[in-house]
Amino acid sequence: MPISFTLDRIEIERFRGIEHLSLDLMFGIPTYLIGGNNSGKSTVINAIALALKGGGFYAFTPSKYDFYHAPSGIVADDFTITIRFKAASEYNLPAVHGVGSPVLVHGIRVVGEREDNRYSHRHLLIGADDKPIAISNNLPLKGEAKDKFKDHGINYRKHYVRIDDIQQHLPEVWLLSPSNLDNSLYHWKRGPLQRLAALLSKQFLETPWTFTAGGKNHPMPDSLMRAHSFFKTAVKDFPFWKDTLKPRLEASMSKCKLPLISGRS
Repeated sequence: MPISFTLDRIEIERFRGIEHLSLDLMFGIPTYLIGGNNSGKSTVINAIALALKGGGFYAFTPSKYDFYHAPSGIVADDFTITIRFKAASEYNLPAVHGVGSPVLVHGIRVVGEREDNRYSHRHLLIGADDKPIAISNNLPLKGEAKDKFKDHGINYRKHYVRIDDIQQHLPEVWLLSPSNLDNSLYHWKRGPLQRLAALLSKQFLETPWTFTAGGKNHPMPDSLMRAHSFFKTAVKDFPFWKDTLKPRLEASMSKCKLPLISGRS
């Protein structure tokens, strides 16, 4: 069943200037945040971008000011951001798999923690029970194997699944602001312009279409693939490369004596 879901709800606890907030996100209806300066509008948007690891937040590191400061001056020790998913059928939700049946992902939770001057955060995928999803990639050892391999560190253990396991299914985040413009827009790997270029390239190579040249219609992308194959073979068989440069490189490299590096001291 195809993966198709929307963001249904965001819940914020003690993140930046927001102590508590729950906001429903209606599908097909634009959501507008209206309020005065420092009322938390940008914080909500940043929280969504952080939870989805987009818009410059892929390399986020928390600081003291990401934790809620009460009017009394007390700084919170943690924060949570939870985004819940909604789909026509639960099988339209993304899923993760270890030993056993696949587990459907119902949302993402970001947990930030502060201890003294150390700050950390992690992304957790949550299931239908609102708890972080943990899976195992192996089965418990039993019988004689349990005793024979007890010191090998291969026994059954669970680990929390990562947001990277469903990253390809998450919606794009286009968050443009003066503070993250470079990361958000121009970053070579994750910026929306680069993602748009990747999307265009993929469609260019996969979508059936026709190109007219020289009075003839050329089916695309079949013609592209044939052209690529032609040039690849042509370069490989180019006389200067095949008969001159390649043999000289091979002869030079074969004379190089590289030291062997042992893995033991």
